[in-house]
Parts: sequence; C-alpha cells; structure tokens
Amino acid sequence: MNISPIRPGDLVRCDVRGEKFVAEVTGKAEGVLTLEPVARSFLPAYRVKSRQVIEHWRRSRRSK
Repeated sequence: MNISPIRPGDLVRCDVRGEKFVAEVTGKAEGVLTLEPVARSFLPAYRVKSRQVIEHWRRSRRSK
C-alpha cells in the first residue's frame, strides 16, 4: 500500500505475521510507520512496513 497520504493520528489496519490489528499512527519515516495499537491484547508491533498495511482511515480534521 502507498503510505504517502498517511499522517500521524490516522488509523491503519495491519497484518503482521498473520495477526491483524488496528493501530494509530504516531510517526512516519521512509517506508515505515511507527504505531500505537488500539487494543492492548495484541503483541506490540510498533513499526510496520508499507506492505504490512491493509487499510487506512483518515482522522477527521476540524476546519477552523
């Protein structure tokens, strides 16, 4: 998946070693996202590559 439109604060669904989970993006580097999993029951995957991202939901931003 193309991760260029993903920003910190957005939600992503990831597949790491067969485990699918939803996480909030906390940072982004070239081809790698740093995450904070929403549900604490999953193993902590704090960094994922672009190919491990399945879906992306943009955080709603209020207009001022």
